[in-house]
Amino acid sequence: MMVDMDNQSGGGSAAMGNLFGSLQRSNAAQLSPYLNVDPSYLQSATPEFILNEDNKRGRMENSFTAIGSSVIIGSTVGGLYGLFDGMRKTADMKGRLRRTQVTNYTLKSGGSVSNSLGTVAVIYSSLYSLISLQHEDDDEIKSIVTGGLTGALYKSSAGLRKCGMAGAFGLGLATLWVMVLKKDERVSNYM
Repeated sequence: MMVDMDNQSGGGSAAMGNLFGSLQRSNAAQLSPYLNVDPSYLQSATPEFILNEDNKRGRMENSFTAIGSSVIIGSTVGGLYGLFDGMRKTADMKGRLRRTQVTNYTLKSGGSVSNSLGTVAVIYSSLYSLISLQHEDDDEIKSIVTGGLTGALYKSSAGLRKCGMAGAFGLGLATLWVMVLKKDERVSNYM
């Protein structure tokens, strides 16, 4: 009985060898570029291309990339500024004390800017998603209004004057983004 199973498995591997040999001898023009196999053997009714799955994700899900990028960019820019500022302010110190102070400047500045940009990105994304519930189309006005509201809400605890100035800054920045940068093909290809 053991001999029969060995013969059957040997016959199975011979059949698989013949199948792969015939696949390799088939015309190269008929081979699928992704699988290196003749598609007629697969008998699949599904298309042979990769679908863009961004259409299935919600607004907040798509905004997680922007929020994370803002935190990372803020951390990098703040850390570099803190490093420069720490080196400048500790020029009279030496050794371990200077290294510690420069490290403190770098980490404090990096964390501060990272938190600020991350907070602004969360506020903007949340407001954009809320406005999208009422008005589904992606248009420029929605982005501009969201930018102004984000600036005003971010500085709302600092008083009416600073709130208005931050709202105007957010409105201007969003207008610059929508009217100039987003229309430029070199920039829009990456967004």
